[in-house]
Amino acid sequence: RQGALAVSNLAGVLILWLVARRLRQWGHRLPSAVAWLVALAIWFDAAGNFAHLYARFVWWDQIAHAVGSAAVAAALFLTLRAALWQRGNPLSMGHLTLYAVSLTTLLTVIYEITEYLGDLLFATNRIPSLYDTADDLVWNLLAIIASVDKSSMLVSW
Repeated sequence: RQGALAVSNLAGVLILWLVARRLRQWGHRLPSAVAWLVALAIWFDAAGNFAHLYARFVWWDQIAHAVGSAAVAAALFLTLRAALWQRGNPLSMGHLTLYAVSLTTLLTVIYEITEYLGDLLFATNRIPSLYDTADDLVWNLLAIIASVDKSSMLVSW
């Protein structure tokens, strides 16, 4: 399990690098605030897993979900905006926000399904209580909305 967790954290760094690289190719930059948010999300997840903080502190899971979802939402918002801008099809802020919130929420729901399947098929014990999934999704959504709302202020283009 520790190996899989390490790989997922390394995958986060790789995805961040790929997003930053693609944005540079399109003539845009990844704001440092987004890069720090991603780094913080990876740190919270790694510390929670390797130091067993998820089991010791209920609020650790909430913070980890909020920071992780905010990081994904900000990076997705900026990437969508740059990709559509590059193709000459910029969207209104409302539509862009709706797409970024919807896609990030979909990703968090898929993540929660994988947690459930891991517990069901491999006894990973990642869902400690009956309300864990609902609580995770609430913190995810709150962070996604806040992050996408603030992401428009991070761009300088």
